[in-house]
Amino acid sequence: MLQQLDPIASPTDSISHQRSPEQSVVQRLWRACCKTVFVQSSFRSFIEPLVRLISPGYLAGFQRAKVLMVQPIASGYLLRLKPHGGLTMLPGQHVQLRIEQAGRFVDRFFTIASSQQQLQQAGIIELAIRQKPQGQISEWLKGGITPGADVWLGDVAGQFQLHQERPAWMIAAGSGITPFRSMLQSLSRLTQPVHLIYLVKQADQAWFADEWTELCRKFPLLTVDIWATQQRSRPDLEQIAQQVAAMHADLYVCGPNALRQQLTQALAALPHWQGKLFSETFGGSSSGDSQTVEFISRAGQNLQASGQGSLLQLAEQQGIAAKFGCRRGVCMQCVCQKQHGQVRNQLTGELSSFGPELVQLCVSEAVTPVTIQLSV
Repeated sequence: MLQQLDPIASPTDSISHQRSPEQSVVQRLWRACCKTVFVQSSFRSFIEPLVRLISPGYLAGFQRAKVLMVQPIASGYLLRLKPHGGLTMLPGQHVQLRIEQAGRFVDRFFTIASSQQQLQQAGIIELAIRQKPQGQISEWLKGGITPGADVWLGDVAGQFQLHQERPAWMIAAGSGITPFRSMLQSLSRLTQPVHLIYLVKQADQAWFADEWTELCRKFPLLTVDIWATQQRSRPDLEQIAQQVAAMHADLYVCGPNALRQQLTQALAALPHWQGKLFSETFGGSSSGDSQTVEFISRAGQNLQASGQGSLLQLAEQQGIAAKFGCRRGVCMQCVCQKQHGQVRNQLTGELSSFGPELVQLCVSEAVTPVTIQLSV
């Protein structure tokens, strides 16, 4: 998926991509120490300029990966990568992808679309990326990337995973099919019924159509329904909720936030449902949403920008002058005062408070409307 994914807590289950409270406290303390002693967010960031003198491809917190293949698929691309280091993943998790474009780094989060076995046995992962108008990653792929090019991968994260001890219904919309491909391709056996509904506008827009047929042959308990909404209209979500409840199944949803909200409401009307709702969405407050950012210059002029990406990218897209250096969260030259609103650190995933504090423009993205006092 072409988004950073933000998990949703259901009434019966709480899922979070955040680390445990104990880990979060220790990590916050360590980052605070690094910022005090090294004026950086981590020790690796502090030594990065020195390491890059010896190894120019080194980036703190990332590992290099080789582009093996870029394959066009319906309205998108399948990107096959071979990480240089020991990447590990669980089916359904996502990874941070960093590319270098015109001397600048571009970061996005994508769900890993390939199986766990493919990584373990061949050292390969695949990312399915939807073509978006003015999307920096998809435009980079459209421009023609030569196999052998280097990209960088950050941490693998996420807890959107299949629990095989119960029957399951899966509902995917568009590029939301990617975690389900990873989950189902990773199965060695299937002992509980799984029903997948894959929502697309037209049947020929479905990704991995041949694979779904083969998986259904391999697992008799699996059924896949490719639902073309322009031919069949949209499914009745209340009826789906009733079928989920009748099967005593868990429900997995990956798609727009509105889809998850509608299914949550439908399930809430069924008091006899005892299952769990697991969801990842691209909508609402998830990373990748368009948010309005107000920049205040030192002269007191108010300038507004809206869109996706880091605060620095938003400022530059609107021609707003903002001080920067490395553009990777290392040099701290872009630090500005956030007056109000919430931002997410793209490197750590940490959410800020809503009040005044210092933030780095190059690695912070708006989660809510934000006001920034520029330092230039």
